[in-house]
This record gives sequence, C-alpha cells and structure tokens, in this order.
Amino acid sequence: MVLGCDGIHSQVRGLVVDPAREKHYSGKCNTYGYVSLSDDAGDDADDDADDDADDDADGHAWLRPDGRPLITDTSLVTRANDGLLLTYFEPSRTQLFIAAVNPVPENSDAREGWAAQGADKAGIKRKMRDTFSGGALPCLGSIIDRCDEWFFFPVYMLPPGGTWAKGRALLLGDAAHARKKGQTPLTSPLFSQMPPQGEGTGIAIEDGVLLAHVLTRRATRTIPQLFADYETLRRADIEQTYRDTMARWNAPVPNGWLNGVVMEWLTWGFIKFMNYRHDYFGRDVRKRELPA
Repeated sequence: MVLGCDGIHSQVRGLVVDPAREKHYSGKCNTYGYVSLSDDAGDDADDDADDDADDDADGHAWLRPDGRPLITDTSLVTRANDGLLLTYFEPSRTQLFIAAVNPVPENSDAREGWAAQGADKAGIKRKMRDTFSGGALPCLGSIIDRCDEWFFFPVYMLPPGGTWAKGRALLLGDAAHARKKGQTPLTSPLFSQMPPQGEGTGIAIEDGVLLAHVLTRRATRTIPQLFADYETLRRADIEQTYRDTMARWNAPVPNGWLNGVVMEWLTWGFIKFMNYRHDYFGRDVRKRELPA
C-alpha cells in the first residue's frame, strides 16, 4: 500500500487519490518563534525607551497594566484582527514560544512569493513589532526583540469531504483533511485569533494509530476493506472537528473596547464550561470497535 502523509501540498492526493480536490488559502498566516529568557539573552535586542523598564531576563518584569505578570503559564493577547500567543514550553521556564495569526493578502506568486516572505526574518520581526508594540503592554516589544529566528507560513486548507483512498493508496493527516490551525473546539470570537497549538499534528498521529489498529485484521481482509474500515471509524470525527474549527475561525472578531471586555468575560465562562467536557485527546483510538 501507499500512504500519503505528505501534508496539505500532497503529491499523492494531487496525482493519485483526488486530483480535483484543491487546497485554498485561508487569508491568514502563522508567524512563530522562540525566546530565550536566560541571563545573556537579548543582549543585542533593540533599545526602546518605552520597553526598558519592563525588560527583565527572567520575564517576571513583563507586567500587565494591573501589575500582575503578563505570562504565568500561557497568555493570549488580542488586538483588532491579530492575536499573539505566549507560553512557556519546558519545565525550567527559560524558553518562551510566541506565535501570531495575522490576516495577509494572498500572494499572487504563491510558491516563490511566500518563500521570500518567510526568508525575510528582519521583515517578519519588524511587522510583529509594529503590530503588537505599544498600547497597554509596551513590554511586548521587548519580548519580540529577543527573538531573531522567525518562522512564517500561510495557512491553507482543504474543502470538507473528498476522497481519502483509491486502490492501494490512502491519505492521512493534512493530506486528507487539512483545516485551519489553532483548531481547538472553542467558538468564542477571541479564539478565532488563536495561533497553532499542535492539534493538527496530534490528529495526524491519531490517524496513524487508528490505521495501525485497523490493520490488525490484515490477514483476513483486503486492502480496500481495511481502508473502508478506517474511513468508517474516522470520517465522523474529522467532519465534526471541521465544523467546530470553522465555527471558531469564522466567528466575528470583537471591535471596540466594550465588545472586547464583554467577549473576554464570556470566554472565561465558556472555558470553565469546556473543562467539563471530555478531552478530545484523552480517548484511545486503539480501543475503538472495528466494523463488522
């Protein structure tokens, strides 16, 4: 068998399984990088007068207007149509992951144009600083200054449905069902600005684990039967997560300070409600009952 695990730009899908199903640009791009909070980090950062008072190597001097730390575990900063995620990602809390989702017009020279934008690290950093510096959180400029290695990519997605298998070839992961990233099932408008959080990777891994479970019956079933079993178990889940994602991604972003305050309070209530729900990745697909 041939497994097409080659992502949104899949050659297996385009040449073998479903050539008519084309990806399309979502209108937004992801930008992310990593910040070191060690004592010698940020020595070469730009000196900005309004950031100096907040620039501290351990990050604890990065404060909110109320005097509390901006980042304790994970923080999401929203501004107009942009969102900035800041989170510690290892136990020592000396490394910070920062990511943003920004609306960006489609590049007419798709491959070379996007590649050129992604290679312009200084330009990416400048755009991030222009977008998030100032306002009530001047320390954001200091955080962005500490990051010199930026990664940038446009968000593409596939239309729902489509063919996943043809003959002895099967698509997995984004090659089969790429959707917009940052795809938590939260429907608050504030979360339409959420950068990627790795759920797409988790779902792709789960695809592979489920397929391995299905293949335990390979001695008694044909490859077309095995692929059909896989789709029977997987289609409904993917269609539901697609609906959840689109509801959140397309939600209107609150404009104006009053709407923003109201939505922030509603979001806290929604998060508390969601805590009662079963974690999507808490299940074990290896225990799914196989089709008759």
